[in-house]
Amino acid sequence: GRSLLEARAALDAVAGPVASYQDLGSLELLLSLPGAALEAFVARVLGPASSNAWLLESLAALLDTGCRWSEAADRLGVHRHTLRYRMDQLRKQTGRHPDDPSQRMELWLAVKAKQALAAREAEPAPA
Repeated sequence: GRSLLEARAALDAVAGPVASYQDLGSLELLLSLPGAALEAFVARVLGPASSNAWLLESLAALLDTGCRWSEAADRLGVHRHTLRYRMDQLRKQTGRHPDDPSQRMELWLAVKAKQALAAREAEPAPA
């Protein structure tokens, strides 16, 4: 149940070798929200981009590398200009771009909220 979700969230959010749900800090607050609230937030921030797998994968890679474009592009196996193009497409669809610090935070939270929703959907039903 909830412990499985917490464990998955800790593994997804923390890069270090040992992590617990308590290590998530403010992300724990996000994960405690009802699914409907998370879905509404994702829809508001990501809009149509929320169903675009290559945009979301590109955004997550960029955010996970601290917005180091070359490193994120390498991780994705694409050219840096391809990643820039994708983020321009994201801006056109959402009005947000990861180069802007306040928008970057909203984008990061939306990506994490989408991951939390996916983890909840994958969670087995209680017996």
